[in-house]
Amino acid sequence: MSRFLLQRKLMTFADRYSIKDEQGEDAYLARGQWMSVGKKIHVKDREGKEVAMLQRKLGSLRPQFLITIPGLPEIAVVRELVFLRVQYSVHILDWTVEGDAFHHDFYIRSGVKEIARIRKKWVANADQYSVEVMDDRDDLLVLMIVLAMDCSLLEARMATKISGAEK
Repeated sequence: MSRFLLQRKLMTFADRYSIKDEQGEDAYLARGQWMSVGKKIHVKDREGKEVAMLQRKLGSLRPQFLITIPGLPEIAVVRELVFLRVQYSVHILDWTVEGDAFHHDFYIRSGVKEIARIRKKWVANADQYSVEVMDDRDDLLVLMIVLAMDCSLLEARMATKISGAEK
């Protein structure tokens, strides 16, 4: 089992996330591409080598993010319309992400098998997630799904603020 702390940085022009392992060391660094059409986040490992990319699929009715990891087919994370909960489907892998009504506790599952547990901190200066991955081979993919979830939740919050401001 692996544990990570994923935190979105505040006060930056483009999205920035730090991803630390359980020893508090940088495991990955995720940075948004500034001035791009649609959200794009590039993820680099400790040595600075790009290992994955997350991109918002434009023109889709529901929030949909595409994950690109070399050696794997492109994977789509799609927010589902579910009453009082947050749910995502991870296409190709037959995984689902289910969250509570408060958007703080999430589980990634394949059928009944638990892939990962994600906890969003209740009180933090920026969005911060603790992530437990059951199988080390799934680390990067699970972290990319958490990035997609955070982007989707942030999008929803921004849309609510904008629509609330118009009233």
